Amino acid sequence: MEHLNYITSTNTIQPITTRKFFNHLSKTDRQNIERLLRLRNDPNYNGPKITLAYIASQTGFNKSTISREIKRGTFQSGFNASGPIKNYAWDVGQRIAKERSNSSHQKTKLTSNSLEIKRLAAIINHEHISPEDAIDKYEQFFHTKFPVCLKTVYKYIRKKLLVVRKGILRFYDVRKKPKTSNTIKSLQKGDNISKRPIEAENRLIIGHWEGDTVYSPRNGGKECLLTLVDRRSRLLLAFKLPDRTATSVVNKFNEIENKIGTENFVKLFSTITFDNGGEFSKVFEMEKSSLLENAQRIKTYFANAYHSWERGSNENANGWIRYYFPKGTAFTNVSERKLLHKINKINFAKRNILNGISAVELFKQEKPELLNIIEQLGITNPYQNMGTYLNNII
Repeated sequence: MEHLNYITSTNTIQPITTRKFFNHLSKTDRQNIERLLRLRNDPNYNGPKITLAYIASQTGFNKSTISREIKRGTFQSGFNASGPIKNYAWDVGQRIAKERSNSSHQKTKLTSNSLEIKRLAAIINHEHISPEDAIDKYEQFFHTKFPVCLKTVYKYIRKKLLVVRKGILRFYDVRKKPKTSNTIKSLQKGDNISKRPIEAENRLIIGHWEGDTVYSPRNGGKECLLTLVDRRSRLLLAFKLPDRTATSVVNKFNEIENKIGTENFVKLFSTITFDNGGEFSKVFEMEKSSLLENAQRIKTYFANAYHSWERGSNENANGWIRYYFPKGTAFTNVSERKLLHKINKINFAKRNILNGISAVELFKQEKPELLNIIEQLGITNPYQNMGTYLNNII
């Protein structure tokens, strides 16, 4: 093994007084350590005593680091009368440090060619859902736990081991400065949100809803969506409207009542809280039953103007709808079947706010007697046909 010739002059090694924390020893650092150790053993050397502390002061590292490096790079070069001869060599320390560094990087449990990764990627890309929901659907379909956790799955996505099509992961843009408007909201036609019952305010029971409309003003046509979200379970219902008018909203409530019956309508909808949009101005017509004379089918309340957080569940649900139907979508071209399919994906998605279960699961736990009613409105499992593409992945 070749070694560099050392120079006895102590001026060849400049002491380093400051050094960034957590730096590793470099090739030059190790060469300086070797030179200083050779000087210590040189009988002609008359300079300062070379100790671990001195070497540390000359290289800028802690003396414990120097001690460990000397042990790492020391090898047996021969024997003499006293026993084995041991010396430090910079290249030995460099090689061992590199080997340890390479072995310290943990290999990924799964690779891009792993069957589990292929299946999970297929679920995410085909169903257009989040990795968390995809893992849940994977475990339900294959009746086995996914080999790695959600955090690791996101690491695989960042490393491109799991390829997700652009636009599927729901990233949020930086919030834009809200536009100022001089438009004065119309006066509330009904009771203020402050009069809402305590069970609605505190999300105590299922049956208290929030309502809004989703539309596309940019050449998207007149058709829009009426969205209703249960405050307790976060179950989402969405219905197409021909236009964004109060008459269309009333007609849609009449249609729902005709479909499920007045008794079921009253069981499902106790109250609904709207914003102050003009499409919700016909309060009496919305609250009055279309099948039973002089009967009330629902009680409506209205949030304060410019207080969107008072209907936070509905705003969040509208964000999910925009995930599947971005602004500019012409709802005229969206079929009822496609709309229900996307709404069901939202309702069957696991929610952290619901302790890891979906809105439908919470509905089943607390109001199983209402399941038949929401099924009549199109709430069904959208993942029943996953086998058509998963069974072909090998």
